[in-house]
Amino acid sequence: MSKSDWLWVAIRVFGLYLLVLALISFAKVAYSGLAWMSFIGWSEQYADYIWSTLFDGVVSVAIFGVAGYHLVRKGEWLHRLLMKTGASNSAD
Repeated sequence: MSKSDWLWVAIRVFGLYLLVLALISFAKVAYSGLAWMSFIGWSEQYADYIWSTLFDGVVSVAIFGVAGYHLVRKGEWLHRLLMKTGASNSAD
């Protein structure tokens, strides 16, 4: 396999890794949502913790999911960019 092929595989694998992180974060969102519905009458401090965990999970799902999807399905632009950068560095 050439350098270009290895780079393409690395981009895809990193995209899959980000999608797995998004899936794990989605589990965090589901747990926080269930906890919020179950403990809605509890103290304000616990409610703030649940909201912060829920917000963190939603942001993580959005960032990891979008980045992972684009690397897996539309990573050609990154591949071209890295190959151009690598070609210009090797000519020096």
